Amino acid sequence: MSDGALSQPRRNIEWKLTWDDLVHRGSGSNSPAVTESTRTGFGWSLISEGLIGTGQAALRYNPTGYEAVSGASISRLRERDEEASVASRDEIKRPVVLVVEDETLLRLNAVDMVEAAGFEGVEAANATQAVAILESRLDICILFTDIDMPGGLDGVRFSALVRDRWPPIHIILTSGHLRPKQEDLPANSLFFPKPIRDKEVVEAMWKFAA
Repeated sequence: MSDGALSQPRRNIEWKLTWDDLVHRGSGSNSPAVTESTRTGFGWSLISEGLIGTGQAALRYNPTGYEAVSGASISRLRERDEEASVASRDEIKRPVVLVVEDETLLRLNAVDMVEAAGFEGVEAANATQAVAILESRLDICILFTDIDMPGGLDGVRFSALVRDRWPPIHIILTSGHLRPKQEDLPANSLFFPKPIRDKEVVEAMWKFAA
């Protein structure tokens, strides 16, 4: 090669990984003059999409080469992925369970049970409140009701009303005092005596919701 010939361009790419940081460094020399990017191209879009809010990116230009450095915190990237996963799960519509129980503590415990199992819990203290909820919402898929309720309409008669007016709703009844015969219950309903076993009730709800 003659003394006046141009040297061949040289490029170097390296990755550096530490316990929490991932750094990419690319550089080149003896290449044609480079001007600063408009930051509107596909490559810059990738950098922005992957690192904005989680890392950093820096580009330096000079007449004989370039240097590009990008880095990201691995733990922050993991947190972002976990946040996106939670948001995605929240977007999935959960089956809605209407809990009807006149005793406040038992009602709150039942709502906690269904929500811990992945359902959305809606509560009512008596049949009158429950009917108002059913008339205003079209997304109730399971009714979980106590039989022993004040107000003139017990759980068995209330369940029969629900079966007639809202046939698609699945019904689960419970009681600590009564043991109704299956023929006395609405069609396609289940009964669990109190104290209930959460696991059994939740399994029955998910079978209904499937």
